[in-house]
Amino acid sequence: MNDADRAQAEIERFSQLSIAQLRQRPAPKANGLCLYCQARVANGVLFCDSDCRDDFERLARRKARA
Repeated sequence: MNDADRAQAEIERFSQLSIAQLRQRPAPKANGLCLYCQARVANGVLFCDSDCRDDFERLARRKARA
C-alpha cells in the first residue's frame, strides 16, 4: 500500500463518517414559526421565505464544519 492508497482510504473513511453523522440528525419540524427569524408561518411550512431558508442552511453548514 503506497501513500496514495492510504490517502484514498482515509478520504473514504472520513466520507463514510460524515454521511453517518448527517443521517443521525433529526429533520427540523414545522411549528408555526419560521425556523430562522421566528415569524409566523402557515402550518407545515418551515420558513417564511427563501432568504430565511438559505440563511438557515448556510448557518447549519457552518455549524456542521465547526
